Amino acid sequence: PLMKLLFGLPYFFLHPTIPTEHPSWTGAGAGSQWTNTQWEFGRAFLSEANDNGRQLVFWSRITTVLLTGALAIAVYAFASAVYGTTAGLLATLLFATNPDIIAHGGLATTDLGVTAFTFLAVFAAWRYAQRPGTTRLLLAAAAFMLSVKGPASHVLYALLPAVLIYSLYCWAPSLEKPAGRRAAIALLVCGGVTLTALGMRNLH
Repeated sequence: PLMKLLFGLPYFFLHPTIPTEHPSWTGAGAGSQWTNTQWEFGRAFLSEANDNGRQLVFWSRITTVLLTGALAIAVYAFASAVYGTTAGLLATLLFATNPDIIAHGGLATTDLGVTAFTFLAVFAAWRYAQRPGTTRLLLAAAAFMLSVKGPASHVLYALLPAVLIYSLYCWAPSLEKPAGRRAAIALLVCGGVTLTALGMRNLH
């Protein structure tokens, strides 16, 4: 996932030791007791191979903090563009005091990345729909590509519903016509069935 790659960027400057001789690295593979070894490798990396584990974690968390700040700016920009400056400030206040954002906005986990890139993808698509142009189209495409680089479940449970809702928003003027209503209902039914089927498959 993209966020894990971003967490590793500071290490280009910190030059930590990578314990490639540890069994969690060399013994990984099908049929091995080390098949799922990211936790063992993480402990070896932060506690055994390096004596500055707290510093390594700190700089990875800074990546999330910066992304949280960018998301706050995007929330303000989106809300103020739709409803005005007052709404933008209120939305940003609610965002900044949201317990989930406070909890995850400083952790080196993928949760905040999923939230940020999904929001940015929808925002970029909305801006393109408001005033189509080559630059806005490229930005929307780039934002969408970044958003799908999260965990696979994110595409099912976060990005696809956002796309469905946004599609209905774009079709709103035509929903007064029977054809528009039928298309919207078909989209929601197909999307719901797909999400349910794939979700049940993940559980198995």
